[in-house]
Amino acid sequence: PETRMTAKRPADVGAFAGRVLDVLERHTMFPWPLLKTQAERAGVDPLALTKGDLGVIVDDVEKALARFTSPEKAAQARQELLAL
Repeated sequence: PETRMTAKRPADVGAFAGRVLDVLERHTMFPWPLLKTQAERAGVDPLALTKGDLGVIVDDVEKALARFTSPEKAAQARQELLAL
């Protein structure tokens, strides 16, 4: 089924995934596409993301952020994500 979008994030995003998106929104203009892509590559449901799932994808999220922003911003985002 198609996911409904509101303000750069799906309307049906889970609570923890929403917190992850809150962090990513501070570091990239494309938080949902970045999270969705990295989660799906790892076989993780981005809408129902858990803290354990984040541990699986955080390296890839950091690498993607570094490509689109800077290594420094990516490292900062990683610290914020791991603190969730």
